[in-house]
Amino acid sequence: MALKRKFTLLLLPLAVCLAIGSGSFFRSIDESALEECTIGAAIGSATADGPMIWKSRDWTEVNNEVFWNEGEKYRFLSVGNAGSPSTLMGLNECGFAILNSVSGDLLRGGGHLNNATMQSHALGTCATIDEFEDLLKQTNVSGRSTQANFAVMDSTGRAAIFETAGNEYWKYEAGDPQVAPEGYVLRTNFAMNGGGQGGIERYRRTMALVPELHADGGLSHIDILRTQMRDFSDSDSQPVPLPFDGSVAGAPDGWFPTGVSICRNSTVSATLFHGVRPGEPANLTTMWTLLGQPALSVAIPLWAVGEMPPETNGPRTAPLCDEANRLRRIYFGEGRSRTQINTRALRDGLGGGLWRVTFAAEDSIFVATEALMEGWRSGAVSASEMLEKERAMASYALTILKGWQPD
Repeated sequence: MALKRKFTLLLLPLAVCLAIGSGSFFRSIDESALEECTIGAAIGSATADGPMIWKSRDWTEVNNEVFWNEGEKYRFLSVGNAGSPSTLMGLNECGFAILNSVSGDLLRGGGHLNNATMQSHALGTCATIDEFEDLLKQTNVSGRSTQANFAVMDSTGRAAIFETAGNEYWKYEAGDPQVAPEGYVLRTNFAMNGGGQGGIERYRRTMALVPELHADGGLSHIDILRTQMRDFSDSDSQPVPLPFDGSVAGAPDGWFPTGVSICRNSTVSATLFHGVRPGEPANLTTMWTLLGQPALSVAIPLWAVGEMPPETNGPRTAPLCDEANRLRRIYFGEGRSRTQINTRALRDGLGGGLWRVTFAAEDSIFVATEALMEGWRSGAVSASEMLEKERAMASYALTILKGWQPD
Protein backbone atom coordinates (compact mmCIF):
# COMPACT_ATOMS: atom_id res chain seq x y z
CA MET A 1 0.00 0.00 0.00
CA ALA A 2 1.24 3.45 -0.85
CA LEU A 3 2.52 5.51 2.03
CA LYS A 4 0.12 8.27 3.01
CA ARG A 5 1.46 11.36 4.74
CA LYS A 6 -0.52 14.03 6.51
CA PHE A 7 0.92 17.51 6.94
CA THR A 8 -0.03 19.93 9.71
CA LEU A 9 1.51 23.25 8.77
CA LEU A 10 0.85 26.11 11.15
CA LEU A 11 2.88 28.90 9.64
CA LEU A 12 0.14 30.31 7.42
CA PRO A 13 -3.86 30.88 7.73
CA LEU A 14 -1.88 0.33 -23.22
CA ALA A 15 -4.15 -1.98 -25.00
CA VAL A 16 -2.60 -5.12 -23.51
CA CYS A 17 -2.15 -3.88 -20.01
CA LEU A 18 -5.52 -2.13 -20.00
CA ALA A 19 -7.27 -5.31 -21.01
CA ILE A 20 -6.39 -6.68 -17.59
CA GLY A 21 -9.05 -4.44 -16.13
CA SER A 22 -11.16 -1.65 -17.80
CA GLY A 23 4.78 17.00 14.07
CA SER A 24 7.04 18.70 12.33
CA PHE A 25 7.45 18.26 8.72
CA PHE A 26 10.21 20.87 8.65
CA ARG A 27 13.68 19.37 8.62
CA SER A 28 16.94 20.84 9.83
CA ILE A 29 18.55 19.77 6.54
CA ASP A 30 16.98 20.67 3.23
CA GLU A 31 17.63 17.57 1.11
CA SER A 32 16.71 19.44 -2.06
CA ALA A 33 19.41 22.06 -1.45
CA LEU A 34 22.01 19.70 -2.88
CA GLU A 35 20.04 18.76 -6.00
CA GLU A 36 21.21 19.74 -9.45
CA CYS A 37 18.26 19.65 -11.83
CA THR A 38 17.11 20.73 -15.28
CA ILE A 39 13.60 22.20 -15.44
CA GLY A 40 11.18 23.93 -17.79
CA ALA A 41 7.71 25.47 -17.98
CA ALA A 42 5.55 26.00 -21.07
CA ILE A 43 2.02 27.29 -21.72
CA GLY A 44 -0.49 25.78 -24.12
CA SER A 45 0.40 28.07 -27.02
CA ALA A 46 3.89 26.55 -27.02
CA THR A 47 2.73 22.94 -26.77
CA ALA A 48 0.60 20.52 -28.69
CA ASP A 49 -2.19 20.37 -26.14
CA GLY A 50 -1.85 22.11 -22.76
CA PRO A 51 0.66 23.61 -20.32
CA MET A 52 3.59 21.59 -19.01
CA ILE A 53 6.31 21.78 -16.41
CA TRP A 54 9.12 19.24 -16.17
CA LYS A 55 12.19 18.27 -14.17
CA SER A 56 15.15 15.92 -14.47
CA ARG A 57 16.20 15.33 -10.87
CA ASP A 58 19.91 14.96 -10.05
CA TRP A 59 20.77 13.73 -6.58
CA THR A 60 22.79 11.13 -4.65
CA GLU A 61 19.81 9.08 -3.38
CA VAL A 62 18.91 6.68 -6.20
CA ASN A 63 15.78 5.29 -4.54
CA ASN A 64 12.85 7.51 -5.51
CA GLU A 65 9.15 6.88 -4.84
CA VAL A 66 5.76 8.43 -5.49
CA PHE A 67 3.66 9.32 -2.43
CA TRP A 68 0.00 10.12 -1.81
CA ASN A 69 -0.43 12.92 0.72
CA GLU A 70 -3.14 14.64 2.76
CA GLY A 71 -2.43 18.38 2.73
CA GLU A 72 -3.97 21.14 4.81
CA LYS A 73 -6.67 21.78 2.17
CA TYR A 74 -5.84 19.55 -0.81
CA ARG A 75 -4.60 16.04 -1.41
CA PHE A 76 -1.60 15.58 -3.65
CA LEU A 77 0.90 13.15 -5.08
CA SER A 78 4.63 13.81 -4.94
CA VAL A 79 8.01 12.37 -5.86
CA GLY A 80 10.72 12.11 -3.24
CA ASN A 81 13.42 9.92 -1.76
CA ALA A 82 12.15 6.51 -0.68
CA GLY A 83 10.79 6.72 2.85
CA SER A 84 11.41 10.48 3.06
CA PRO A 85 8.81 13.18 3.73
CA SER A 86 10.54 15.69 1.44
CA THR A 87 8.56 16.74 -1.65
CA LEU A 88 10.77 17.35 -4.67
CA MET A 89 7.89 17.79 -7.14
CA GLY A 90 4.15 17.20 -7.00
CA LEU A 91 0.58 17.64 -8.28
CA ASN A 92 -2.58 18.29 -6.27
CA GLU A 93 -6.22 17.47 -6.93
CA CYS A 94 -6.87 21.03 -8.21
CA GLY A 95 -4.44 20.61 -11.09
CA PHE A 96 -1.78 22.79 -9.43
CA ALA A 97 1.74 21.39 -9.87
CA ILE A 98 5.13 22.52 -8.62
CA LEU A 99 8.77 21.48 -8.93
CA ASN A 100 12.13 23.14 -8.43
CA SER A 101 15.77 23.37 -9.29
CA VAL A 102 18.23 24.63 -6.71
CA SER A 103 19.61 28.10 -7.35
CA GLY A 104 22.49 28.40 -4.93
CA ASP A 105 23.36 31.90 -6.14
CA LEU A 106 20.27 33.34 -4.42
CA LEU A 107 20.42 34.55 -0.82
CA ARG A 108 18.79 32.15 1.63
CA GLY A 109 16.53 33.64 4.31
CA GLY A 110 15.84 32.61 7.88
CA GLY A 111 12.32 31.17 7.70
CA HIS A 112 11.26 27.58 8.22
CA LEU A 113 10.10 26.91 4.66
CA ASN A 114 12.93 25.47 2.59
CA ASN A 115 12.80 24.32 -1.03
CA ALA A 116 11.13 20.99 -0.25
CA THR A 117 8.73 22.11 2.48
CA MET A 118 7.67 25.13 0.45
CA GLN A 119 6.54 22.73 -2.26
CA SER A 120 4.65 20.55 0.20
CA HIS A 121 2.93 23.55 1.72
CA ALA A 122 2.04 24.97 -1.69
CA LEU A 123 0.58 21.67 -2.89
CA GLY A 124 -1.52 21.38 0.24
CA THR A 125 -2.87 24.94 0.16
CA CYS A 126 -2.70 26.41 -3.37
CA ALA A 127 -5.04 25.81 -6.29
CA THR A 128 -3.60 28.40 -8.68
CA ILE A 129 -0.41 30.24 -9.56
CA ASP A 130 -1.92 33.42 -8.11
CA GLU A 131 -2.38 31.69 -4.75
CA PHE A 132 1.21 30.49 -4.89
CA GLU A 133 2.39 34.02 -5.56
CA ASP A 134 0.31 35.22 -2.59
CA LEU A 135 2.16 32.63 -0.48
CA LEU A 136 5.47 34.04 -1.69
CA LYS A 137 4.37 37.58 -0.86
CA GLN A 138 3.43 36.54 2.68
CA THR A 139 6.67 34.68 3.26
CA ASN A 140 8.72 37.52 1.84
CA VAL A 141 7.92 39.17 5.17
CA SER A 142 8.33 36.17 7.48
CA GLY A 143 11.29 34.84 5.52
CA ARG A 144 12.09 31.51 3.83
CA SER A 145 15.22 29.38 3.64
CA THR A 146 14.62 28.93 -0.10
CA GLN A 147 17.17 29.10 -2.90
CA ALA A 148 15.18 27.84 -5.84
CA ASN A 149 13.71 28.22 -9.27
CA PHE A 150 10.12 27.02 -8.69
CA ALA A 151 8.23 25.97 -11.81
CA VAL A 152 4.45 26.02 -11.32
CA MET A 153 1.39 25.24 -13.42
CA ASP A 154 -2.37 25.31 -12.82
CA SER A 155 -5.62 24.18 -14.41
CA THR A 156 -6.24 27.61 -15.97
CA GLY A 157 -3.47 26.91 -18.48
CA ARG A 158 -0.80 29.13 -16.94
CA ALA A 159 2.81 28.16 -16.27
CA ALA A 160 5.67 30.15 -14.77
CA ILE A 161 9.04 29.95 -13.06
CA PHE A 162 9.68 31.93 -9.87
CA GLU A 163 13.29 32.61 -8.93
CA THR A 164 12.88 32.55 -5.16
CA ALA A 165 15.33 33.81 -2.55
CA GLY A 166 14.73 34.10 1.20
CA ASN A 167 12.86 37.40 1.17
CA GLU A 168 12.17 38.20 -2.47
CA TYR A 169 11.23 36.56 -5.74
CA TRP A 170 11.12 37.24 -9.48
CA LYS A 171 8.34 35.88 -11.72
CA TYR A 172 8.92 34.61 -15.26
CA GLU A 173 5.49 33.93 -16.70
CA ALA A 174 5.60 31.63 -19.71
CA GLY A 175 2.75 33.64 -21.22
CA ASP A 176 4.59 36.97 -20.96
CA PRO A 177 6.00 37.88 -24.40
CA GLN A 178 8.58 40.13 -22.75
CA VAL A 179 10.26 37.27 -20.88
CA ALA A 180 9.11 34.19 -22.83
CA PRO A 181 8.31 35.13 -26.44
CA GLU A 182 8.06 31.47 -27.48
CA GLY A 183 5.89 30.50 -24.50
CA TYR A 184 8.41 28.60 -22.38
CA VAL A 185 10.99 29.28 -19.64
CA LEU A 186 14.03 27.08 -18.90
CA ARG A 187 16.41 26.85 -15.95
CA THR A 188 19.13 24.71 -14.41
CA ASN A 189 20.94 25.68 -11.19
CA PHE A 190 21.34 29.42 -11.34
CA ALA A 191 18.98 32.39 -11.36
CA MET A 192 18.98 35.31 -13.75
CA ASN A 193 18.90 37.47 -10.62
CA GLY A 194 21.65 35.55 -8.86
CA GLY A 195 24.71 35.84 -11.06
CA GLY A 196 25.90 32.24 -10.87
CA GLN A 197 26.46 29.64 -13.56
CA GLY A 198 25.43 26.37 -11.90
CA GLY A 199 24.67 23.73 -14.50
CA ILE A 200 25.69 26.05 -17.33
CA GLU A 201 26.47 23.15 -19.73
CA ARG A 202 22.99 21.69 -19.18
CA TYR A 203 21.42 25.14 -19.50
CA ARG A 204 23.11 25.73 -22.86
CA ARG A 205 22.04 22.30 -24.06
CA THR A 206 18.40 22.66 -23.02
CA MET A 207 18.32 26.17 -24.51
CA ALA A 208 19.40 24.65 -27.83
CA LEU A 209 17.33 21.47 -27.69
CA VAL A 210 13.93 22.77 -26.57
CA PRO A 211 13.65 25.29 -29.44
CA GLU A 212 14.34 22.41 -31.85
CA LEU A 213 11.51 20.39 -30.32
CA HIS A 214 9.25 23.45 -30.27
CA ALA A 215 9.83 24.14 -33.97
CA ASP A 216 8.46 20.73 -34.88
CA GLY A 217 4.78 21.52 -34.30
CA GLY A 218 5.09 22.68 -30.70
CA LEU A 219 6.42 21.01 -27.57
CA SER A 220 4.87 17.69 -26.64
CA HIS A 221 5.10 15.67 -23.46
CA ILE A 222 6.36 12.74 -25.53
CA ASP A 223 9.25 14.75 -26.99
CA ILE A 224 10.31 16.05 -23.58
CA LEU A 225 10.13 12.62 -21.97
CA ARG A 226 11.72 10.73 -24.85
CA THR A 227 14.26 13.23 -26.16
CA GLN A 228 15.04 15.99 -23.65
CA MET A 229 15.10 13.77 -20.56
CA ARG A 230 17.30 11.16 -22.30
CA ASP A 231 19.70 13.64 -23.87
CA PHE A 232 23.47 13.11 -23.72
CA SER A 233 25.85 15.98 -24.46
CA ASP A 234 29.49 16.89 -23.99
CA SER A 235 31.28 19.67 -22.09
CA ASP A 236 30.62 22.03 -25.00
CA SER A 237 26.88 21.31 -24.70
CA GLN A 238 26.93 19.49 -28.04
CA PRO A 239 24.71 16.44 -28.52
CA VAL A 240 26.27 12.99 -28.64
CA PRO A 241 24.67 10.60 -31.16
CA LEU A 242 24.04 7.09 -29.86
CA PRO A 243 25.68 4.72 -29.93
CA PHE A 244 28.73 6.81 -29.08
CA ASP A 245 31.59 5.97 -31.41
CA GLY A 246 34.82 6.31 -29.51
CA SER A 247 36.49 6.00 -26.14
CA VAL A 248 37.04 8.48 -23.31
CA ALA A 249 39.56 8.28 -20.46
CA GLY A 250 40.53 4.71 -21.25
CA ALA A 251 36.99 3.33 -21.08
CA PRO A 252 35.86 0.70 -23.61
CA ASP A 253 34.52 1.86 -26.96
CA GLY A 254 30.98 3.16 -26.74
CA TRP A 255 31.14 4.28 -23.12
CA PHE A 256 30.39 7.99 -22.70
CA PRO A 257 30.82 10.30 -19.64
CA THR A 258 27.50 11.86 -18.71
CA GLY A 259 28.55 14.28 -15.96
CA VAL A 260 27.40 17.44 -17.78
CA SER A 261 24.49 15.93 -19.72
CA ILE A 262 20.81 16.56 -18.98
CA CYS A 263 20.58 12.77 -18.60
CA ARG A 264 23.41 12.26 -16.12
CA ASN A 265 24.87 9.52 -14.00
CA SER A 266 23.38 11.46 -11.06
CA THR A 267 19.87 11.70 -12.53
CA VAL A 268 17.64 9.61 -10.27
CA SER A 269 14.19 10.36 -11.68
CA ALA A 270 12.38 12.66 -14.08
CA THR A 271 8.83 13.98 -14.09
CA LEU A 272 6.63 15.97 -16.45
CA PHE A 273 3.28 17.48 -15.44
CA HIS A 274 0.91 17.73 -18.39
CA GLY A 275 -1.94 20.20 -17.83
CA VAL A 276 -5.50 20.18 -19.08
CA ARG A 277 -7.00 22.02 -22.02
CA PRO A 278 -9.44 24.89 -21.38
CA GLY A 279 -12.68 23.62 -19.91
CA GLU A 280 -11.38 20.16 -19.04
CA PRO A 281 -11.63 18.72 -15.50
CA ALA A 282 -8.59 19.54 -13.39
CA ASN A 283 -8.23 15.90 -12.31
CA LEU A 284 -7.16 14.99 -15.85
CA THR A 285 -3.86 16.78 -15.21
CA THR A 286 -1.28 14.03 -15.65
CA MET A 287 2.01 13.39 -13.91
CA TRP A 288 4.32 11.43 -16.21
CA THR A 289 7.13 9.97 -14.16
CA LEU A 290 10.33 8.07 -14.84
CA LEU A 291 11.45 6.45 -11.60
CA GLY A 292 15.17 5.78 -11.65
CA GLN A 293 17.74 6.93 -14.18
CA PRO A 294 15.58 8.11 -17.13
CA ALA A 295 17.57 6.27 -19.83
CA LEU A 296 16.93 3.03 -17.95
CA SER A 297 13.25 3.42 -17.04
CA VAL A 298 9.79 3.57 -18.60
CA ALA A 299 7.47 6.59 -18.28
CA ILE A 300 4.04 6.01 -16.75
CA PRO A 301 1.06 8.33 -16.17
CA LEU A 302 -0.37 9.06 -12.71
CA TRP A 303 -3.30 11.20 -11.57
CA ALA A 304 -4.01 12.97 -8.28
CA VAL A 305 -7.11 10.97 -7.45
CA GLY A 306 -5.97 8.40 -4.87
CA GLU A 307 -3.37 5.99 -3.54
CA MET A 308 -0.36 5.31 -5.74
CA PRO A 309 0.24 1.96 -7.48
CA PRO A 310 2.43 -0.42 -5.49
CA GLU A 311 4.94 -0.42 -8.36
CA THR A 312 5.67 3.24 -7.56
CA ASN A 313 5.62 2.94 -3.77
CA GLY A 314 6.60 -0.32 -2.11
CA PRO A 315 7.06 -1.25 1.54
CA ARG A 316 10.59 0.21 1.47
CA THR A 317 11.40 1.21 -2.11
CA ALA A 318 9.50 1.44 -5.39
CA PRO A 319 9.77 -1.73 -7.53
CA LEU A 320 9.91 0.33 -10.74
CA CYS A 321 12.85 2.27 -9.36
CA ASP A 322 14.45 -0.94 -8.09
CA GLU A 323 14.51 -2.36 -11.62
CA ALA A 324 15.94 0.86 -13.08
CA ASN A 325 18.61 0.74 -10.38
CA ARG A 326 19.41 -2.86 -11.32
CA LEU A 327 20.08 -1.66 -14.86
CA ARG A 328 22.04 1.33 -13.53
CA ARG A 329 24.53 -1.03 -11.89
CA ILE A 330 25.01 -2.79 -15.22
CA TYR A 331 24.91 0.08 -17.70
CA PHE A 332 27.09 2.46 -15.70
CA GLY A 333 29.52 -0.34 -14.85
CA GLU A 334 30.85 -1.69 -11.61
CA GLY A 335 34.14 -0.30 -10.36
CA ARG A 336 34.20 2.69 -12.70
CA SER A 337 33.82 6.32 -11.79
CA ARG A 338 30.19 5.54 -12.67
CA THR A 339 29.78 8.67 -14.79
CA GLN A 340 30.15 6.72 -18.04
CA ILE A 341 27.27 4.81 -19.59
CA ASN A 342 27.46 1.96 -22.07
CA THR A 343 25.65 3.64 -24.98
CA ARG A 344 25.85 0.55 -27.19
CA ALA A 345 23.77 -1.33 -24.65
CA LEU A 346 21.10 1.36 -25.01
CA ARG A 347 21.19 1.46 -28.80
CA ASP A 348 23.60 -0.77 -30.67
CA GLY A 349 23.13 0.76 -34.12
CA LEU A 350 21.72 -2.50 -35.49
CA GLY A 351 18.18 -2.21 -34.16
CA GLY A 352 18.93 -3.76 -30.80
CA GLY A 353 19.52 -2.61 -27.25
CA LEU A 354 17.44 -1.66 -24.23
CA TRP A 355 15.71 1.29 -25.91
CA ARG A 356 14.23 -0.93 -28.62
CA VAL A 357 12.22 -2.67 -25.90
CA THR A 358 11.53 0.15 -23.45
CA PHE A 359 10.63 2.74 -26.10
CA ALA A 360 8.21 0.31 -27.75
CA ALA A 361 6.56 -0.31 -24.38
CA GLU A 362 6.47 3.40 -23.68
CA ASP A 363 4.89 4.07 -27.08
CA SER A 364 2.08 1.68 -26.25
CA ILE A 365 1.55 3.49 -22.95
CA PHE A 366 1.43 6.86 -24.72
CA VAL A 367 -1.14 5.57 -27.24
CA ALA A 368 -3.27 3.88 -24.58
CA THR A 369 -3.22 6.95 -22.35
CA GLU A 370 -4.25 9.29 -25.15
CA ALA A 371 -7.15 6.98 -26.00
CA LEU A 372 -8.23 7.00 -22.37
CA MET A 373 -7.93 10.78 -22.14
CA GLU A 374 -10.06 11.31 -25.23
CA GLY A 375 -12.79 9.21 -23.69
CA TRP A 376 -12.53 10.88 -20.31
CA ARG A 377 -12.66 14.36 -21.86
CA SER A 378 -16.00 13.60 -23.46
CA GLY A 379 -17.72 12.31 -20.33
CA ALA A 380 -17.54 11.71 -16.61
CA VAL A 381 -14.81 9.46 -15.27
CA SER A 382 -14.53 7.95 -11.81
CA ALA A 383 -11.43 8.06 -9.66
CA SER A 384 -11.59 4.28 -9.36
CA GLU A 385 -11.35 3.88 -13.14
CA MET A 386 -8.38 6.25 -13.33
CA LEU A 387 -6.61 4.36 -10.53
CA GLU A 388 -7.30 1.04 -12.23
CA LYS A 389 -5.76 2.22 -15.48
CA GLU A 390 -2.65 3.74 -13.90
CA ARG A 391 -2.08 0.56 -11.91
CA ALA A 392 -2.35 -1.54 -15.07
CA MET A 393 0.20 0.63 -16.88
CA ALA A 394 2.58 0.70 -13.92
CA SER A 395 2.37 -3.10 -13.76
CA TYR A 396 3.04 -3.35 -17.48
CA ALA A 397 6.10 -1.07 -17.24
CA LEU A 398 7.47 -3.12 -14.35
CA THR A 399 7.00 -6.35 -16.32
CA ILE A 400 8.96 -4.87 -19.23
CA LEU A 401 11.88 -3.79 -17.03
CA LYS A 402 11.97 -7.06 -15.11
CA GLY A 403 12.00 -9.00 -18.36
CA TRP A 404 15.08 -7.24 -19.72
CA GLN A 405 18.28 -9.13 -19.16
CA PRO A 406 21.29 -7.54 -20.91
CA ASP A 407 23.61 -9.83 -22.87
